Amino acid sequence: MIDITINEERLSESGLIVETVSVTPPQPNTTYIRIPGRSGRLDLTEAFGTITYDQRNIVITTGKKQSNGSWQELERRFLTKHLGRNCKIVLSYDADHYYTGRLTKCTLEKKNLIHKMKLTFTAEPFRYKAEETSAKLSITAESGAQTMVLKNEGVEVIPTITSSGEATITFAGHEITVNEGTAQYLQIRLQTGDNSLKITGEADLTFQYREMSL
Repeated sequence: MIDITINEERLSESGLIVETVSVTPPQPNTTYIRIPGRSGRLDLTEAFGTITYDQRNIVITTGKKQSNGSWQELERRFLTKHLGRNCKIVLSYDADHYYTGRLTKCTLEKKNLIHKMKLTFTAEPFRYKAEETSAKLSITAESGAQTMVLKNEGVEVIPTITSSGEATITFAGHEITVNEGTAQYLQIRLQTGDNSLKITGEADLTFQYREMSL
């Protein structure tokens, strides 16, 4: 049986049975312009080096057999707590990931003794990994250059790097100086799959990032 968790509250705790779940894929944001004298349109979708996406819809239909009075109490409590608010949504069959979306619409229906609640979320385009990815590396002058491979299951992401000292990272043709402290470096953009970084210096480094897919 499918269960849904909304802001750490499982629908099954209220006796709601999930009947259907629809997660639509996000649409890419495209930009085309017409140029006089040119056939077709000029595609500027990736003009800034990456693809961006529009929001997606998540629609969940639930049902419960209950008396009118008890249902109205459940309905009021649920709507007061969630309607119009930004929610973290976890699907039981994909519990290692979550979505983030605003509950923008709730449709109520009754058929015989069965009360139904249809929830519509306007959600962010990405499916987020529940656990943040973290990787550590210690380098010294004696150890020389070391190679670190950071895995990324989804779309491009910029890691947060915490360093105890100065180090140099070579990645995708860029040489980046990392100073002591915590920061993000725009030249280090992890792509889908394995990302190889060559690192020199004297420091303890921690890389943290949340993987996200479509």
